[in-house]
Amino acid sequence: ATRETISEVLKRLAEFGITSADLLPSTNSLIPLFVLHHHWGGKAEYHFEKALHWFLLANRDGRYSGSAITSLNEDVRAITDATHFEEALENLRKRLRVPPEITADEFLNRYDRAGNRFLRLMLYLVLFRHEARDWVDNTRIGYDSTGAPITKGFEPQWHHIFPRTVLKAAEVPEDKIQCLANITVLNERTNVNKLAGKTPWDYIQKFKISKESLRLHLIPEPFASVHHMEQWDVKQRYVDFVNARSQLLAQKANELLNSLLEK
Repeated sequence: ATRETISEVLKRLAEFGITSADLLPSTNSLIPLFVLHHHWGGKAEYHFEKALHWFLLANRDGRYSGSAITSLNEDVRAITDATHFEEALENLRKRLRVPPEITADEFLNRYDRAGNRFLRLMLYLVLFRHEARDWVDNTRIGYDSTGAPITKGFEPQWHHIFPRTVLKAAEVPEDKIQCLANITVLNERTNVNKLAGKTPWDYIQKFKISKESLRLHLIPEPFASVHHMEQWDVKQRYVDFVNARSQLLAQKANELLNSLLEK
């Protein structure tokens, strides 16, 4: 039964794009999710989406990072002692210390900091939900070249939309270069390498990246729709770009979280 529960949960997580534990800020957070599914999964009131909403916020909270034994014991008890699924969820939610809404400013933080792994996960989940496609080979993010979903072990390749070398040459500070709003996801390391070092304007032209493909990666207007070099000028437009994209990412991340509660 334990193996079956784990298999079911991993399959459901894969439907949302989570196909590797490496994507998660805390792999310990899977334990209470397994227990929740095992204990309540067969009941009529159970909704995996609502469990996933709590699971994501628990990762935002960092509830199971560090020495997690006490938190795990408390939460497993809260799940098993509850008389129905909603009560179990409410008991779990009460212990979280984070707001349910994500602000645009958060996406101006660095993507490569351990404390921002939740935001990096949300960035990926939003792109997966939008059915974004790889800019080089046009395969859907999280899918293989045959069009089949990658059900296990997919590792997103994090791509700087304005490449680091281009921004460094323009003397943009490192924290701004590495901000989440400047990151998108491609399927393969080789594809990231093909875009590296080129200005966005150059690689958009070279790989004939369509306006629609840019929009699926949450490239904000007017960057997505106006195809001329000035629009992508590093010194003039980079700050405008990351500010606009951070707004869009926050909006879509909150839409995703809220949609999980509507089930």
